[in-house]
Amino acid sequence: PSVADIITYLKGLRPRNRYAGVFGSYGWAPAGTKAVKDALAGSGLEFVFEDIDIRFNPLDDGRKRCYEFGKDVAKKVMS
Repeated sequence: PSVADIITYLKGLRPRNRYAGVFGSYGWAPAGTKAVKDALAGSGLEFVFEDIDIRFNPLDDGRKRCYEFGKDVAKKVMS
């Protein structure tokens, strides 16, 4: 419910010139990030980061991917 609230709020705001990325973990099928991205279609957000789907808890590789995701976001925001 909290993600759905944020999606609804963002769609209502229709922000411009804002970058976005979607990440999440899953247990059965990696459908959550696609659902969030689809729900935000037309919101005005520009998806410039590669989506991250991690099965169950992130292990070393997953944590490294998340860390790099954060670094990419920081670089984009600071540029």
